[in-house]
Amino acid sequence: MHNIIDSSAEWGSANPIDGGDYSSTTLIVPSGSEDAYKDSDWGKFKNITNGINPVNLDDNSEIKGIFDIHGRKIDSLKAGINIIVLANGNIKKVIR
Repeated sequence: MHNIIDSSAEWGSANPIDGGDYSSTTLIVPSGSEDAYKDSDWGKFKNITNGINPVNLDDNSEIKGIFDIHGRKIDSLKAGINIIVLANGNIKKVIR
């Protein structure tokens, strides 16, 4: 099982992970602050991320369709949330 902890939550004196399993817990931090967290007491977490994964279309997979948040097919990326369906079966979500 993999745990996820949001660093912005109000924990007070409580420990969000009892037992100190820092190796299988992901700490989600504000974008751009990953290094600061790694260099602080939070650094005991082995997985520190901003929760934003880049969209990688370098696998040369053809785009089969682009859809808006309501499932309507659209011709190109629009402002807001876009859902990209690839020929290899992967689905990418893009916020523009």
